[in-house]
Amino acid sequence: NEEPPREAKIHLSLSLISILFLGASGLLILVSIVSGPGRTKKIIIITMILLILT
Repeated sequence: NEEPPREAKIHLSLSLISILFLGASGLLILVSIVSGPGRTKKIIIITMILLILT
């Protein structure tokens, strides 16, 4: 019965990936705020899509 640990590892890796995506989207939002109002809308839309997907 080595199935539960494997599933736990997969779940842990998925949660780490989602945390990395959240961090990346946060950085993108900060960059968009710094770079200017023209790009912010596009970057915010992209980050929202990423958040919905994850």
